[in-house]
Amino acid sequence: MQPVIASLLEAVLDGAHLSDAMARHPEAFQDDYVNMARVGEASGNMARVFGELADLLERRLDLAGRLTSAL
Repeated sequence: MQPVIASLLEAVLDGAHLSDAMARHPEAFQDDYVNMARVGEASGNMARVFGELADLLERRLDLAGRLTSAL
């Protein structure tokens, strides 16, 4: 993941939008993550959007754990 983060940092420092830099790494960032970053950039609410993304990821992990336990 370190090369991906380094690439994101370089792109953003060169003036690219974070969402565009994320879109260059589909192996690391799903489309819904990139789209949420675009919403945050457009609305000026990056912290809120990434907080909601963190909540989404936590719910997905919880569901996956419960499904694994049920099986």
